[in-house]
Amino acid sequence: MKSKVNEDVQKKFLSELGKQIKKIRKDKKMTQEDVAIRLNGDLQKISRIERGIYDFKISSLLIIAYGLDVEVNELLKIKNIEKFKNLIWGNH
Repeated sequence: MKSKVNEDVQKKFLSELGKQIKKIRKDKKMTQEDVAIRLNGDLQKISRIERGIYDFKISSLLIIAYGLDVEVNELLKIKNIEKFKNLIWGNH
């Protein structure tokens, strides 16, 4: 059973990760459809990832990075990552 803190952290992390993926996509002047086609994927899935409401396997980061033509570490350059550490360890 997940704790409330873990669920909150997971939701917030997925939301921030989705925002970063969307930013990269827009910076590259790509549509969600462009990414879906490049990945032989589902447009709705791309949309849910960007909105932070689709919890995917970590290995999917490699596939998403390929679709956006970036390194995986670019996807993880989330602003204010310290807030997640504070949520996890309770350093408010």
